[in-house]
Amino acid sequence: MNVVEQLLKETLANGELDRQLRGQHTRWQQLWDFGEFREAVLVRAWEAREQFRGVDAAEFLAWLRRLGWSAAVERWRQTQRETGLLRRFAALLPRWTPSPEEAVDTKDLVQWLLAGLTDRERKLLVLKYYQQLSADRIAKALDTTSAAVHQLHYRALDKLRRRLGKRGE
Repeated sequence: MNVVEQLLKETLANGELDRQLRGQHTRWQQLWDFGEFREAVLVRAWEAREQFRGVDAAEFLAWLRRLGWSAAVERWRQTQRETGLLRRFAALLPRWTPSPEEAVDTKDLVQWLLAGLTDRERKLLVLKYYQQLSADRIAKALDTTSAAVHQLHYRALDKLRRRLGKRGE
């Protein structure tokens, strides 16, 4: 059993882990519930367990707080990007409440738009906007670099814009 596993069991057993994470979560509760926050921090800790250089519970909890802060800031940035993207998409769409028939047309439009993308581009959009993964994690999932992820994302959005423009002509 490595040091991280040992300290994790120890801090879980005495309740200090949850107490520390709950204290940190109060600042970010508008972004996610405590269970999601706790899971995100523990997943990051497990993925980075080889990087932990401390030896006692206090250092372990401080390390977890840093990981929690990082996870929360990443989540906040993601919501900011999504909000901006939604505003931009909303600006492109007409300003009316669609009838059921028009809603079907919208669904068809989305399917038509996505049909113009490659499987890789569609997968990127799902990972980014539905699973809310960072560029680094998307790069791992797609087995590429984070710079390539940014380029692929730009190309996918550009294709969607051009395709949407062709429909309006």
